[in-house]
Amino acid sequence: MFNSFYRIQITGRDLKRFLGKMIAQNLALKEVQLEKKRLVVLVDEEVYEKLKDMKTTYEITILNRYGKAKYQYLFYKYFFFLLALSTAIVLLSFLSNLILKVEVIHTKQEIRQLILTDLEEYGIKPYRFKVSFAKKEEITEKILNKEKEKLEWMEIEEVGTTYRVNVEERKKNTKEESKEEQSIVAKKSGRILEVEASHGEIVVKKNDYVKKGDILISGIIKNKETPVSKIRAEGSVFAEVWYKVNVTVPYDYEEKIKTGKKKHRLEIKFLNNYYTLFDFKPYKLSTKKRTKLLWNNMLPISIAYTTFEEIKIKEEIHNEKEAYQKAMKIAKEKLKSKLGVDDEIISQKTLKKYHKNSKIVIDVFFKVKENITDTISLKNIDLEDLREKEESE
Repeated sequence: MFNSFYRIQITGRDLKRFLGKMIAQNLALKEVQLEKKRLVVLVDEEVYEKLKDMKTTYEITILNRYGKAKYQYLFYKYFFFLLALSTAIVLLSFLSNLILKVEVIHTKQEIRQLILTDLEEYGIKPYRFKVSFAKKEEITEKILNKEKEKLEWMEIEEVGTTYRVNVEERKKNTKEESKEEQSIVAKKSGRILEVEASHGEIVVKKNDYVKKGDILISGIIKNKETPVSKIRAEGSVFAEVWYKVNVTVPYDYEEKIKTGKKKHRLEIKFLNNYYTLFDFKPYKLSTKKRTKLLWNNMLPISIAYTTFEEIKIKEEIHNEKEAYQKAMKIAKEKLKSKLGVDDEIISQKTLKKYHKNSKIVIDVFFKVKENITDTISLKNIDLEDLREKEESE
């Protein structure tokens, strides 16, 4: 068992006389420091109790505690905090395992009610305890088998104390819908570069200029200019499309860079404030990724497991050439984020370059080879009306 020790400070007149008195009484004194205005000694619990009982005008103050005395002191000091924290953790653990709400994500009321009824049959409803992952998968499979004529897919997602059920209704006649007659049209204006058609009549040539909505591959089949039938036109069309991108880059540039240092800590959130536990040397700057361990939407307290990644600010000062190169790089990245995987930049040209408020501003013109394929339904097109229109013209 740990012994208790106290480092005490004694103040008063004639400290040498008091020290001599303690020595005369054979009190065990350690690490004695006699200064001008105070006497500091290390004593065990027995000596400390004797000093407290001595009738004297000297003032005795505890500077520090060691061994058993220190742990007792810390326990009593933080008793109510530890009690409140323990109670909160137990309460959070209990409430976090309760289902407080079950919601089904679907537009149709009949589907939502069907799922809620089936879930309740298998024990999933508000104010019941959550089930294991394996049980949740088992219930999902049972409901899908039971409602196989109505449901295509279903997933039970746990969000805090809520079970959110995502469901997809089984669709019928999908094959017939996929055969609907259509024409291929341009979704953007541009100059035709390539046309590939597996079905339908190609009505444009390479280097033709087209506008948004123009027919590229027709699903209306003609015999000597007379419409005779409708089919589903299929294919793809690539065109040269034009873009103008504006970018501003400062000459003085700051960038956040990860140093590679990383640590994990527990955090307690009370109201809107986070308190990190046992982080004695926090990073000056860092990114935080929090994973909730215990929480409840009804309580203002939660516990998270947080990953801290240290970052530093890298400052750069660009000259005009460097700033221009960086601006061009950003312009390309900005454009590519809007393009498809099959699209590619053909050429680029700087239209404007000027300086404004310690920044460089550029306007860049891009030519892009882009898939401009779009479709238009022919469902409401009447062939007889088209024939009459052709004859009148």
